[in-house]
Amino acid sequence: MSLMEILDSSEFVFTPQAMKTLSWIGELMPGGLFIYSAAEPMELIYVNDATLRIFGCETREQFEALTGNTFRGLVLPEDFEATQSSIERQIASSENDRVDYVKYRIRRRDGAIRWISDYGRLASMPGYGDVYVVFITDATERQLAREERQRMELELAAEKERSEIKAQFLFNMSHDIRTPMNAIIGFSELARRHRDDPQKLDEYLDKTVVSGRELLRLIDDMLELNELQGSVTLHTEPTDVRQALSLALDMFRIQAAEKKLRLETELDIPDVKVLVDQGRFLRIFENLLSNAVKFTPPGGTITVSAARGPVSDSGFVRYVFKVADTGVGISEAFLGRIFDSFEREQSSTVSSSTGAGLGLTIVKTLLDLMGGSISAKSEKGVGSVFTVELPLRLAPSETVPSPAVSAERGH
Repeated sequence: MSLMEILDSSEFVFTPQAMKTLSWIGELMPGGLFIYSAAEPMELIYVNDATLRIFGCETREQFEALTGNTFRGLVLPEDFEATQSSIERQIASSENDRVDYVKYRIRRRDGAIRWISDYGRLASMPGYGDVYVVFITDATERQLAREERQRMELELAAEKERSEIKAQFLFNMSHDIRTPMNAIIGFSELARRHRDDPQKLDEYLDKTVVSGRELLRLIDDMLELNELQGSVTLHTEPTDVRQALSLALDMFRIQAAEKKLRLETELDIPDVKVLVDQGRFLRIFENLLSNAVKFTPPGGTITVSAARGPVSDSGFVRYVFKVADTGVGISEAFLGRIFDSFEREQSSTVSSSTGAGLGLTIVKTLLDLMGGSISAKSEKGVGSVFTVELPLRLAPSETVPSPAVSAERGH
């Protein structure tokens, strides 16, 4: 009968002769062998020379000084609770017959961290009660190889996901470019056919211009998003947030009026200047207002509100902006994807064929760079509310623009 078969026997009990034999075998083993009490303080009763070598110790005294001569002191503190719980759970299982297998880290005498493969057996030892007989090997190389394989698998999965996203992006981009391009070609052809009809000629030329602007806006959005994915510099300057919001609103008043939309404001903020990149600040609200106008049916209402908190000790103020509409709304299932590139929910109420679905992606990216955040609440057929939170520093009394603040973003 092999040593493991003896230890796996439920009838095995330590005797002085068995202990002597086990110690003799332990010194012949290439791997580590130690015995420790199952009861606190988990005192180490026997340790063979191979275990000392695994721990980088030359003598038992060095090993005891390193581990406190306990199993608890032998395991890296961060790993002990999980290791002990696993041992107890396995020993308690009727299927394991008091056998456990665990992996944990140790700290060698030279300070190096190593992984240990541990095969243990709960047995009874006269004078000590329940003890664990444990066989260990240094599994660091195997563990590192496994971790490297896992890392490579994760990288491959991430690369596959990036490739799929890029492929979908290119597919959507080609589709969205094709739409205004086809319109430009179609209306240009119709204009050519009606050169002698000034009314129709003007109509087709107007539609060609609209389609050309839509194509240009699409290209600008893609170029801007590509720029924001790289190294971006925020050019902050003293800005009156209230005036900046009013400027953004003025850009859409004519469009809202033409669509018979009410454009209301609730700007509960003082005329105080803060340091912000005004161009990108305006871009955020241009995109939000553009979507609100586009997806709100005639007769609806768009409300822009702003509030601010107290000034912090460091001179920052948290602003909360909301753009609410009574538009077609967004389904709950789609809300989690609205900030992704080229994502648009199909709507039977308002055509969603216009726009590349990049507006909200740009808004989210800009706010990430500026240290802010955006969230959305919506209900189909009721409307949507986009909430922007942005911490801004109060501008100093002088009007000289502050130095540019660099913001890095990974690809």
